[in-house]
Amino acid sequence: MVHLCPQQWASWLTFAEWWYNTNFHNSLQTSPFEALYGYAPAQFAIQNPLSTSVAAVADMLQQQHRLVDILRSNLAKAQNKQKQMADAHRTERILQEGDLVYLKLRPYHQSSVASRANQKLAPRFFGPFPIVKKIGAVAYRL
Repeated sequence: MVHLCPQQWASWLTFAEWWYNTNFHNSLQTSPFEALYGYAPAQFAIQNPLSTSVAAVADMLQQQHRLVDILRSNLAKAQNKQKQMADAHRTERILQEGDLVYLKLRPYHQSSVASRANQKLAPRFFGPFPIVKKIGAVAYRL
């Protein structure tokens, strides 16, 4: 947004914040506003910019709608690019019960499998362990 109108970015910041906080998030299955306050946010903008007889108000409302449309498209592009970058490194793995898998542990955070005198040189993968049960889409009991 800063590149389109560098002089007006401060006035657009509130619209960007409002759009982000009132937009549906997949991880929350609701908007952050509704998750925090427990009710859907009110819509403050006049839906039809032509419904006013004052020219200055109509002009301001049209400009506001243009800004919100630009913000919506730019933020949607950013979300899409972030999703593409995250999905580029993901691979689909289908594991069944009885398959042998290695367990990746972070040596400085996990010490329940094996304690070592020098954690830096400890192995990061332990196993192989058989899969006993599939709990969720990516969760397994070993």
